[in-house]
Amino acid sequence: MFSIVLTKEGSSHLISVVPSTWVLGNNKDTILFWPRTRKNSDLELLRRDENSVPSENWRKLKCVVKLQGIATFAEGIKLEELYSNFEDTEDEERYHKNRENKRKHPAEKSIVEDLQNYNIDFEMMDNKETKKDNDNVTMNDMNKTTMNEYNSNIYFNHASTSYNTIDDTVAIETGASKIIATNENLTTIPETESQTGETLISLRLIEFNQIITENSGLQAENKILKESNLKFQNLKEETDRGFKALQVQLDKLYDILKHKQFYIDTISTAGTSVSTNFDEEIAQRNIQFPINSIKNLELLEDQLIDTNFEKVLVKKFSRICGTSGMLKISKIGLQLTRCLFTDELLNQLTWKGIKGCTKVPFMNFIKTRNLFFKIIHLADKCCSAKDSDVFLQNSAIKHSGQRMKRNSSAMKIINPKKNKIEIEKKTSTENEDPSSNNLETIIINTPDKEIHEEEANELLRDGFRGLDDKENKIDDTPDTKNRSIKAPKTVTVLSDVKISNKTTDSKHETKMMNVSSYDLRQVFEQNEECNKITNSD
Repeated sequence: MFSIVLTKEGSSHLISVVPSTWVLGNNKDTILFWPRTRKNSDLELLRRDENSVPSENWRKLKCVVKLQGIATFAEGIKLEELYSNFEDTEDEERYHKNRENKRKHPAEKSIVEDLQNYNIDFEMMDNKETKKDNDNVTMNDMNKTTMNEYNSNIYFNHASTSYNTIDDTVAIETGASKIIATNENLTTIPETESQTGETLISLRLIEFNQIITENSGLQAENKILKESNLKFQNLKEETDRGFKALQVQLDKLYDILKHKQFYIDTISTAGTSVSTNFDEEIAQRNIQFPINSIKNLELLEDQLIDTNFEKVLVKKFSRICGTSGMLKISKIGLQLTRCLFTDELLNQLTWKGIKGCTKVPFMNFIKTRNLFFKIIHLADKCCSAKDSDVFLQNSAIKHSGQRMKRNSSAMKIINPKKNKIEIEKKTSTENEDPSSNNLETIIINTPDKEIHEEEANELLRDGFRGLDDKENKIDDTPDTKNRSIKAPKTVTVLSDVKISNKTTDSKHETKMMNVSSYDLRQVFEQNEECNKITNSD
């Protein structure tokens, strides 16, 4: 066994680990035998040997035993380093006190330390109780056994700050005191010290109860904090849900406004000419849209080798369909087709080509097809190249003949001579109301009573100009082919259309016009405008 001793050499204190056989005497007059060797290696060998015995020529030094009963020299070295950190006993006591405060259960540990301080040998007390009654093992006996294991056969004497090893200990209990006997000496604990120990235990229990009470209060506060935190989390979740719902509504409103604005822009730009910024470059390449012949189509295919020119065309025609990517090719495809190709050209094309047919296969115009796809894809982001080709084949080319018939000058051709409309102007001077003197009558005869918008537009464009000009008159130039009727004031719609106009011309003239039919709606609107002009006069 080994011991840790404190010696004083000059003004310094030294802590050393030595075999227990080198220490002799009681706590007050303890003597340390120290070898007179000069070699540290020899000294180290002697210190490591727990069975080494001092010789007569060894030095004798006064010392204070700090700790006894150390099993190995290595453990003693660790404890020596620990004790070397303390300059005096107060530092050591402060260190042990701080270690007690940092423990998880300071009250319970303090009680154990108090029991150890008064040299209560739980092992022998437990053995004594076991000898008295081997059949009855109480909870106190179990606690004493546990404390005995914790004590590890070492007890700390607080008054002398020394440790004593208990070997073959026998406990003898009397009425006035408790005596613990060892093989070396006997230490008697007075009854007053035992009472003091019990008082300390009671105080520790009171402190422990106070800690439990404080802990209960902290638990209650912690519970309140948890409830408050839970309420806050619930409120936060409700707020987040409200914000998310509001965000969804705002997104929907934004989409609606975006769509409406897009349609407004589309309507405002529909029918208007595309910006002429690119027209100069297109004109330099001798290309005019819409393409109306196979020759021009082949020229366009050759020019599209230049990628810059292709980008110019994409920018030019993308203003017709837009670039939102939200439209459908079924809605805007024909509109783009009319801007790129005429129906006459499309009627000369077929998709793959037919043997013995003079029509040209359009699928060979790869760059032209790619141009159409790029423009459409900007307006319809869901449209693929295959969808674009299917539209060109099944809608643009396949039905081009029907569109030609619908847009031709006559829907029903009975007789080529009947396809002409006679406009007869004459001035009535006999048997007329005085208020209708100098009234020129224009009679338009047609065998076709069907009304079509495009043909009526041609009639109105060629026959009537300046409806909003009240003072316009008929052009009296000798060339009757260039004569046109301006500002008619009244319109009467019968099976044949009769148009009357007040004029100073007394001649009877006739003009032939190649038109097919009339837009009845526009004639009515024109009639209202003429009536307004007449009323204002």
